[in-house]
Amino acid sequence: MRVARQPGREHRRRRSGLMNSVRLTRRNLALIVILAVAAIIIGAAVCVHFFRIPKLSTLGARLRSPGTLALADPGPQDLPCASADDEPSQPIETTVCAVVQHPDRFACKRIRFRAALSTDCLENSVLVAEGCARGIVPWGSPNPEADRFFEGACMGTPINFDARRTATFVGRFRLRLRDQRTIYILEIEGVKNVKIGQAPTARGSTKPD
Repeated sequence: MRVARQPGREHRRRRSGLMNSVRLTRRNLALIVILAVAAIIIGAAVCVHFFRIPKLSTLGARLRSPGTLALADPGPQDLPCASADDEPSQPIETTVCAVVQHPDRFACKRIRFRAALSTDCLENSVLVAEGCARGIVPWGSPNPEADRFFEGACMGTPINFDARRTATFVGRFRLRLRDQRTIYILEIEGVKNVKIGQAPTARGSTKPD
């Protein structure tokens, strides 16, 4: 003989199963929310890390071993410099073109020149002048004045890439070897006479002011 199940017991079993399903669904939703929030936080941290322009002073402290603002690489090596005991107290007045045409004459010397900043506001920055075959990479030093100049190039939303920033740069010129190439580096000591204007058109002059 089959015994009929009591309606109250069957109802309680169904209700218990339903409540367990609800609890499980709530736990799954909470887990999904936590994972989504964690993904957003991690994504924001990655964006801040990779898409902000670093301070020259921070780079100078963090990458004092061979490296550059544009080419951060653990392998580069600076060519050795002779003693600076007999070095003149005043930097040598020159131009970007003269330095890149005759780098051996200026290696390890303190120099001063006028140039424009070219940067993509990510990791590549170079000091350039009209008619020069190549530029000179600025290398960081604990200098608030230099920080303000380089950070100012990438401030604002959106970034104004049409602005042209020129200045007089003072620093020590060095030759850095990387992957059998020579990179021209200026260890920044000072940035003076900053001028901000409109970037020239293709037909305009690109000569620093």
